[in-house]
Amino acid sequence: MDDERAPFAIRITSARRIAFFAVVDAFLVGASILLATALRFDGLPPRDQLEVLPLIGVLAVAGAIATLAALGVYRLSWVHIGLRDIARVAVAVVVSTALVSIAALVTHETTALPPFPRSIVLIQAPITFCALAGFRLSKRAYRLARGRRTASASGVPTLLVGAGDAGAQVLKSIQLTGAPYDVRGFVDDDELARGTLIHGVRVLAPVSRLEDVARRERAEAVIICVANAPSHFLQDVVHRARSAGIRTIRIVPSLHEIIGGTVSIESTRQVSLEDLLGRETVAIDQKQVRDLLAGRRVLVTGGAGTIGAELCRQVARFAPAALTILDIDESRLHDLAVDLRNAYPRLHVDEALVDVRDKIALEKAFERARPEIVYHAAAYKHVPMMEKYPLSALAVNVAGTVNVAEAAEAAGARRLILISTDKAVEPSSVMGASKRIAELEFFASQRAGGMIRSAVRFGNVIGSRGSVIPTFRRQLEAGGPLTVTHPDIERFFMMTSEAVSLVLQASVFGEGGDVFVLDMGKPIRILDVARDFLRLSGRDEDVEITFIGLRPGEKLYEVLRYDHEAPVPTPHPRILRVLASKAGAESYLPEVESLLASRDEAEARRFLQVLFPSLLVDWSRQSPPPQTSVTSSAS
Repeated sequence: MDDERAPFAIRITSARRIAFFAVVDAFLVGASILLATALRFDGLPPRDQLEVLPLIGVLAVAGAIATLAALGVYRLSWVHIGLRDIARVAVAVVVSTALVSIAALVTHETTALPPFPRSIVLIQAPITFCALAGFRLSKRAYRLARGRRTASASGVPTLLVGAGDAGAQVLKSIQLTGAPYDVRGFVDDDELARGTLIHGVRVLAPVSRLEDVARRERAEAVIICVANAPSHFLQDVVHRARSAGIRTIRIVPSLHEIIGGTVSIESTRQVSLEDLLGRETVAIDQKQVRDLLAGRRVLVTGGAGTIGAELCRQVARFAPAALTILDIDESRLHDLAVDLRNAYPRLHVDEALVDVRDKIALEKAFERARPEIVYHAAAYKHVPMMEKYPLSALAVNVAGTVNVAEAAEAAGARRLILISTDKAVEPSSVMGASKRIAELEFFASQRAGGMIRSAVRFGNVIGSRGSVIPTFRRQLEAGGPLTVTHPDIERFFMMTSEAVSLVLQASVFGEGGDVFVLDMGKPIRILDVARDFLRLSGRDEDVEITFIGLRPGEKLYEVLRYDHEAPVPTPHPRILRVLASKAGAESYLPEVESLLASRDEAEARRFLQVLFPSLLVDWSRQSPPPQTSVTSSAS
């Protein structure tokens, strides 16, 4: 309550809190001495012992309080005290007992007081520990009991999937906070855990029996407590929970989302389609990446975009000397810079509001930043849009890449990493063709002994602007239907954080002239994505999926490398290296510059079609008739 509502309430301060605990501890230690004395003498002690008892009591109380304070016990939280904290109390009791024993011996030797039996001190020690520890655990025990009563009375019957550390943390959080979940049990595939109790809740069955357990316990919610759960595991759990009629399915954060390594009921969230598509844990060599980035000046072009922003966030974790974010999107650039300055107050963050097509402004930005490592993520990426504007694709994706490479070289950068795409392989679209030319020009101008140039090629990242999942969300909000171009169309999917982590790892391996291809896993049918999306949203019965035909430039399937690009393993199992093709060291830049000067969109399209015959394929012949619809549950 605030001061206006409770004018006579005692304001709790740190000093008052410490004083409260010290007074309680003094009482408990004194009472422990009296009880130990009574046990030793089976009642009242002899008269001579009564003379020395007050002195020993004072010494015991003073020694205990001093030792507890020295070990930081008075700084511990009363609610969140744990095993390590109780261990501190035990150490304090042992130390203070030793001090009292020594003091009693010295008192006997230097005064006329009778000897004090050391057995009393030994009896008193465990009594004191139980009293001090029990008092400190009392509030937590009370809140746990209250939380269980509240959950049992009004909480949603819930099952926890995963009986490991994350599951135990979530359960403890529910019990301490009184969150509205009545946890009926765990399901876990660990046979050794079966039947055991975790904070009073039993591990009931393996995940394969989730439906049976859910029906028996009348569960209405499931919380998945596996922080690094792979997507196929999540898909299985969600399917089983839905089969049991459960609509509320929550999940703990993935490993890259967890701050401090702990989870709670507040940190859980609804399972999303992104979780089902890509939640695999990517391990990179943190030391190698830190050795590359720590203390270096780093610049990211396209830094306000989906990939670029995640690059900036992950680079910032490795303590670079400075981070320059270059982008043309003023609002997103500003917001990202503010976020990074708040998260990393010691990091020098600078914005560069520059268009990569503006060669002079780009050179000035690089001169000011003097980057040592550059990640080039600026690009036009939307396939249908670039079909309409091939000159814009050439200007940004080709000329812009050349401008960035020349500016980085002139500024003395050591490494330049180009973010490429699977659509650059056997391109069927203007966007893919422009990215392929960008790759060729990027390496054609590489000088021996100069800046190390590498490219990283991967597929779709989940949730990026304009991608399939945000599109489905907008269509669902509008009442449907969800539109899919073709029933057989497939795409590679990867979490943005996962892709960027692998980009950072690949940049360590670059030796010059490398194209790194990320292992994207198995391609996924967009139709399956749409069905999963509707099931998760609970709209699979009333919203249809409509096929609208392939769009101009759109492939049914994507590949990540050409047939002639022989992959070579790298130290990381999910990164392959191929030698960059320079196409006979031929440069297409003069033709590109001529087309940009002419402003002739039709001629630009003809140029790309001659250069890449795959652009001439009539993809529309592979499309089903427009407006063909299916329900989400159809096979």
